[in-house]
Amino acid sequence: MSQDLPSHERWAILEWSTGRPREWFIARPESEWLSVAEAPLVTRLFAARTAGQPLAYLLGEREFYGRRFWVRPGVLIPRADTELLVDAALEVARNGLRILDLGCGSGCLGISLALELRARGRVCSLTMVDTSPVAVATSRNNARWLGVDAEVLLGDWWEAIATNGDSAQHPRFDLVVSNPPYVRPDDPHLQMGDLRFEPSQALVGHAPTADGLADYRRILKGVPAHLAPGGMLLLEHGHDQQSDVLALVRQAGLVDAQGLHDLSNRPRAVRAFAPPPGHYD
Repeated sequence: MSQDLPSHERWAILEWSTGRPREWFIARPESEWLSVAEAPLVTRLFAARTAGQPLAYLLGEREFYGRRFWVRPGVLIPRADTELLVDAALEVARNGLRILDLGCGSGCLGISLALELRARGRVCSLTMVDTSPVAVATSRNNARWLGVDAEVLLGDWWEAIATNGDSAQHPRFDLVVSNPPYVRPDDPHLQMGDLRFEPSQALVGHAPTADGLADYRRILKGVPAHLAPGGMLLLEHGHDQQSDVLALVRQAGLVDAQGLHDLSNRPRAVRAFAPPPGHYD
C-alpha cells in the first residue's frame, strides 16, 4: 500500500473502495486486504491522490457538520472553517426563519442549518443560489439526499431571486449566509494543495479585485432590498480580511456588526443585522 499518503487518507480510500471498515483490515494481514477486482481501483485512487487530486473529488464526498455531502469537480470542497457560520446562525434559531444561502456550492451550509433547526423543533424555509450549474445540481442532490426541502436557483447573487424576473420585487429573508469568493488573485496558495483543482470562480470570483472583496461589495449592495428588518447577515472571509469586511458591512448600513473567530481563534467571519425599516443610509 502507498506510504506516500497520510494514514487517514489511506484508510478512507480503502474503506470507500471496499465497503469494509478499518477494523476488518487491521484484523488481517495486508496480503488479504484486497480482492483481484478491488486492487486496481485502490491502486488508481492512491496514485491520483499522491499526484495531488483532492480526496473529496476522488471519493465524491466530504463531511460537514457531522453529515456526508456529495461533491464533485466544479464545486468548492466543504471545509470545517465554514461550520462557524452554522454555529453563529443557530443563535437565532427561532421558528419560521426564511434562510438564503448565497453562493451555495455543495449546499452544505444552508442544508446543515435547516437540519440543525429541524433537530431543535424549528421550521424554516431555505433558498440557495449559485451561478454554477454544477453547484446548483450538486446542492439539489444533497438536499434530496439529506431530506431537506429547498429551492435551489441558478443565477448571479441577488439576480437569481427576483420575483418572476422583476428586479423591483424582492423576497425578504431573515437570515442570509454566504461563503463568497475571497482569495486574492495573486495568492500563492492557489497553486498549492486542493486549491489547484477547485473552481476558480468559487475562490477568486468572476471579476476579482486585488483585495479579494469584489463579491462582498456586490452582496452588500443588495442587502437593503433583501434582508428583512432585524435580519442577520453572516459572511465568511479570509483570516486577514475581517477589518475590511467589517468596514464594508458598516458602510452598507448594517448595525451591530461583529467579527467572529473560529476554534483556533482566527478571525473568519462577520455577523451584522439589518436596521429597522427606513433606517438605511
